[in-house]
Amino acid sequence: MEWHGIRLYKVEAESLSDGKFAGISASLDIAKMEVAREGRMRIDFSYFSEYNPAIARIKFYGFVTLSGKKGEMDAALAKWKNDRFIEKETFETLVNLIKYTAETNGVLVAKALNIAPPVVSPKISLQQKPARKK
Repeated sequence: MEWHGIRLYKVEAESLSDGKFAGISASLDIAKMEVAREGRMRIDFSYFSEYNPAIARIKFYGFVTLSGKKGEMDAALAKWKNDRFIEKETFETLVNLIKYTAETNGVLVAKALNIAPPVVSPKISLQQKPARKK
C-alpha cells in the first residue's frame, strides 16, 4: 500500500501539577478504518501521552490516508471489520508514522504548557516471540 499522509485535527493537553515526573507512558488507539473515497483508505486514531505520576497529559486525534489495489484494500478492510486486525508490515509503518508525528508535535504542545517535551523514542519493530522450549 502507498501512504499519502497524516493529519492531526485535534489536540487536548493539560498540565496537572508542577511536580517532577518519573516517566511518560504512551498509548495508541486505532478508532476506525474505512474507505475515504475511490482508491483511498482512511485510518482514524488517537495518541495519548501521559506524564507519570499525573503531571500532564497530551492527546492527539488524527487520521492517516493510504491507497492500494482494490483487492488488497478490500482484504485489509475486511480483516479490520471482522477481527480488528492489521497486517504486520502495514501496522509497523502506521504505528511509527503516528508515533513520530505525535511526539514531534508534542514538543510544541509541551513548550506551550511549560512541561518537559515527550521523548521521541526509537522506531518500533514487531517480532514474533520465540517458542518456549519444553
